[in-house]
Amino acid sequence: MWLNHLTLRNFRNYTDLEIYFPDAINLIVGNNAQGKTNLLEAIYFVSTAKSHRTHSNRELIHYDSDWFYLKAGIGALSANLSLEDKVQFPVANWQQQVVRECFPVGNELIIEASHEVEGQKQFRLNGDLLPKLSEWVGQFRVVLFSPESLILVKGAPGDRRRFLDQLICQINPLYLSQLQRYQSSLRQRNELLKQIRNHRQSVDLLEPWDELLVEDGILITKVRTQMLDLLHQSAKNHHAQLTQSTEVLNLRYCPSLQEVETTDNSEKEVAVNHFRQRLQKSRSTDLIYGNTSVGPHRDEFKLFIQEPDSNSIQREVKLYGSQGQQRTTSLALKLGEVELIHSQTGNVPVVLLDDVLSELDDIRSQLLFALFQDFGAQLFITATREEEWVAHLPTNFNQHYRLITIDNGQIVA
Repeated sequence: MWLNHLTLRNFRNYTDLEIYFPDAINLIVGNNAQGKTNLLEAIYFVSTAKSHRTHSNRELIHYDSDWFYLKAGIGALSANLSLEDKVQFPVANWQQQVVRECFPVGNELIIEASHEVEGQKQFRLNGDLLPKLSEWVGQFRVVLFSPESLILVKGAPGDRRRFLDQLICQINPLYLSQLQRYQSSLRQRNELLKQIRNHRQSVDLLEPWDELLVEDGILITKVRTQMLDLLHQSAKNHHAQLTQSTEVLNLRYCPSLQEVETTDNSEKEVAVNHFRQRLQKSRSTDLIYGNTSVGPHRDEFKLFIQEPDSNSIQREVKLYGSQGQQRTTSLALKLGEVELIHSQTGNVPVVLLDDVLSELDDIRSQLLFALFQDFGAQLFITATREEEWVAHLPTNFNQHYRLITIDNGQIVA
């Protein structure tokens, strides 16, 4: 995918900016607090409908305004793989068809996002208002790597769940609808638990909410299992490149329920019954705390490294990895994200690298840019100085890059 141009109005410290991006590599430089990260945040927002820095949409609005508006023109790069060559994933063919319909040859996809202080976020695709978020997510795909990406390794299980869910949503937006249904049922069940605890409702009312959780929860667990298997192999390969095969990375899915790896009806029924029984057994505990204690909202995946010797001990990166090992693991996950989006959709995502040069040594940064050169991705990179970027390039890196200098929300060069 290719970001052709971007318009920002009243977004963060940008009051009115329109910028075109004809180059594959865009180096954004400037002093701190001038708007470099804000520009990447705008690109991320038009892809995911959210910020990677805040949960408050009000913070995205310019301080002396009560609304913001973003508009992006997106082009699609032709896929190198045929549909038959792609690794198949649930509803992958449906998503690939959507991509082809949105990007007829020679045309551009126009996506717009707006928000008012007293209103809801609105999204438009080629001028048409989209009533559902699932119709928006997955149209324009980006992968962001920043110092905060370390939360994938060092953070709580929920941080890794969100990463996995967002990766799946970028490939298969129908998964977002399924996830939203599950989360809605979960909220309703938790509220009902509190009412039952306070003797305002009957415990018999839990049964239909249990069935709704079971129906969507089993499918969510299945899709996550399949995606993590793919991510494991991809991230493992990139980790080997980044460490020159001195370490082996392993990912382990730890579902709250048993994994669901087959479409066989008998196996699925076993998983359904298992989830239903777990909900019934945990009911007394759930009533005490007013929360549902089992289900995919409690899932986790863990990261381990070991020496190439298969008999060596695996160490959890979160607990025992050094800062360098944690950064490399996080980067391997992000590279796996880029590769999977490409292999599953036929389009290379736009890659955003926010202040990552300071986080990597020369060897890892050179390997990183060599890998991105192989991907052929459009890159947006922030740095305080151009020299900082040049110093981290591999010796054979000969691609032209555009220098964009930001000063107080304005492009000055």
